[in-house]
Amino acid sequence: MNPGKLKHRIKIQQKQTIKDPITKLPKEVLVTVHECWAAIDQPKGRRFFEAAVAHLEYAVFFQIRYKEGIKPGMIVTYDGRNYEIEQVSYDFQDKRWVTLQCKEVV
Repeated sequence: MNPGKLKHRIKIQQKQTIKDPITKLPKEVLVTVHECWAAIDQPKGRRFFEAAVAHLEYAVFFQIRYKEGIKPGMIVTYDGRNYEIEQVSYDFQDKRWVTLQCKEVV
């Protein structure tokens, strides 16, 4: 993949439970684990129909540089929208890219 296609800024966040200092009740907040540039790939044409068969027609694929520690269940924030990571595909051969298969959180 051409590194010039990494033109979208994303944040990879994880839910953490903290105690609210005012109410002393636990609440969930998103903590940024990694901030990076990404290429976005949405299924189109033939890939869209293949994705529809696998029920992934609303999936968004983010491709980022290699980073360990990213797990399914984390949240990708891009352009004011949140996407939950469903699958992480590492490039173990060259250790250059990670593909994140995400679904938008409503």
